[in-house]
Amino acid sequence: MKKLEQEGLVNIYSNRGAFVVRPTLEEIRQAFDMRRHLEKMTLEQIYEHMSEEDFLHLEEWIRHERETYKTRDILEYLDVNKQFHMTLALKTKNTFLIDFTERILNQIHVYLMLYDVFVNEDLYEKQRFKEHELLLDALRKQDLPRLLRLIDQHMEESLNYMSLTDRKKPLTRD
Repeated sequence: MKKLEQEGLVNIYSNRGAFVVRPTLEEIRQAFDMRRHLEKMTLEQIYEHMSEEDFLHLEEWIRHERETYKTRDILEYLDVNKQFHMTLALKTKNTFLIDFTERILNQIHVYLMLYDVFVNEDLYEKQRFKEHELLLDALRKQDLPRLLRLIDQHMEESLNYMSLTDRKKPLTRD
């Protein structure tokens, strides 16, 4: 149970038990904002140091991501998506940045599972892969201002895919 709590899947309350997380909209936005900053830090550190092997590795993750999306296996899809972003973080060789990036990705993936990222399947499929391809292109061109803009867009689109703004009832804690 403690591991589930550490991974952000459950909240444990003394004398009450464990409950599946129900994040507020503000908590979800805060998590995406933190991820935005971590990803920007990553890109600032690596954009001039990418090798052709790094690019090939990222392209492979994008291909794998497309395959898992087609099967609608959300757990596999989220794992591959995480690997794409962790490949970038690992390139920094910054232990703390790597750890915090992995933790925030794990937390956000809980939210993505709770709020079904495949709601608008066609839009999601077309845009998600395009975003990763655009990031890769900007990395190849070592275009840091564009990379930072793309990360902002990527985080905004990720929030939009969760259809949080369309919810009639606000998200609340138990």
